[in-house]
Amino acid sequence: PAQIVYGHPLRSQLPLHYRAFDKTWQTEAKTADEVAWRASKTAQLYYDRNARALPKLDPGTKVLIQNPGTKRWSKTGVVVERGSRRDYQLKLPSGRVYRRNRRFLRPLFQPDRREPPNNPTNNIPYPPTTLLTEVEPKVKSILRRSTRKIKPVVRFTA
Repeated sequence: PAQIVYGHPLRSQLPLHYRAFDKTWQTEAKTADEVAWRASKTAQLYYDRNARALPKLDPGTKVLIQNPGTKRWSKTGVVVERGSRRDYQLKLPSGRVYRRNRRFLRPLFQPDRREPPNNPTNNIPYPPTTLLTEVEPKVKSILRRSTRKIKPVVRFTA
């Protein structure tokens, strides 16, 4: 604090070399701070170029949970509560409650399980499919062979 008020380091009873009080050290410290600040801003710029915010998860959403040890998405759970920042409380099928960061949660994809509409003319729920044996290939595959000349094998006999 006193150095900020007076603009130079104060002389005290501590043994210091006389060049430690030189003005060049003050200017070099300021330039070093500026260089560090610029490097920090450049790193932030490069990081923010590809960074994206993950969408928030609503309570009741089924999620996959990443195991921090194995890095595998091995557990499933349901979001119970959203925290103040990026943390979520999750309830597992076993009844345990976990608190995890959004980064380690992935919404569980569940295919739509709606049934197809019934056809009133016939009670077949799905359209009839043709068996693979009934379908004839339209284009016959032509066996392709190389046109390269094969040289006879030369064996060395003693």
